[in-house]
Amino acid sequence: MCMSAILVSIEMGQFTHVTSYVSKAEQSEGLDPITTAKLRCAAGLAHLEAKKYKLAARKLGQCVKQQMHVDTPKKDADEKRQFLETGPELVNHYNEVIAPQDVATYGGLCALASFDRTELKNKVIDNLNFRNFLELVPEVRELINDFYSSRYASCLDYLGNLKANLLLDIHLHDHVETLYDQIRNKALIQYTHPFVSVDLCMMANALKTSVAGLEKELEALITDNQIQIKIGLEPANVHYRYVSPQARIDSHNKILYARHADQRNATFQRVLQTGSEFDRDVRSMLLRANLIKHEYNLRASRKP
Repeated sequence: MCMSAILVSIEMGQFTHVTSYVSKAEQSEGLDPITTAKLRCAAGLAHLEAKKYKLAARKLGQCVKQQMHVDTPKKDADEKRQFLETGPELVNHYNEVIAPQDVATYGGLCALASFDRTELKNKVIDNLNFRNFLELVPEVRELINDFYSSRYASCLDYLGNLKANLLLDIHLHDHVETLYDQIRNKALIQYTHPFVSVDLCMMANALKTSVAGLEKELEALITDNQIQIKIGLEPANVHYRYVSPQARIDSHNKILYARHADQRNATFQRVLQTGSEFDRDVRSMLLRANLIKHEYNLRASRKP
């Protein structure tokens, strides 16, 4: 019954009901692997509709793993893992909801927009099961590989070529702009990350965009503290187009001055602070224990 209710809810666009029925169905015992994979795929679509792209990618991913291990069905209690592991067996039984190409496209784009480099490598690029689906959509496969290899211009070209079709997709059309913006912002952030300073002309050329447009995009990222800028490396007496406590953009020489936090020093500082707080708490507890032991609080409250 839950599977029928899920199908009807998807057709009606009632994705809150999809999540509810998926939760109910997953509590049933003895679910076969294909049904479990269908539930996770439906949950992935519900997360996609709710703009929870990381959860959607993980849920689609979990379906692949489930299908590739049909001899040992296992229910995973972690709701977060949903799109990247959908196996070939699933799509042959769930064509009324999602096609194999959709699994690759939805899972790939959601992962690209939300995963860090480590997750992207481990859960997408090195995921042998999900790569079977990526082979069905070579453009998505190539743009993911290009993004991970820092070939951002090629990645953005593939995205541009896919955009017209994605805007017509029944499930993805409302999310295309958001996903594309997140992917592009990640490309800008990752491009600047290894450098102390970045030549905006070279960066604009690498990303096939204009310098003026690039400056505006960087300003927005700096405002959101997604790109940090190191003050003190920039030359003196320079007119800055954009100035904030975190950022400097030299508009004359077209240079972005990037800041990278000293993670080692920050870790030591956190450890020292935690140690000091622990020492203070222990001293307070010992003092309180001694006061109670000697009944100091009782004696102080007695009248002479």
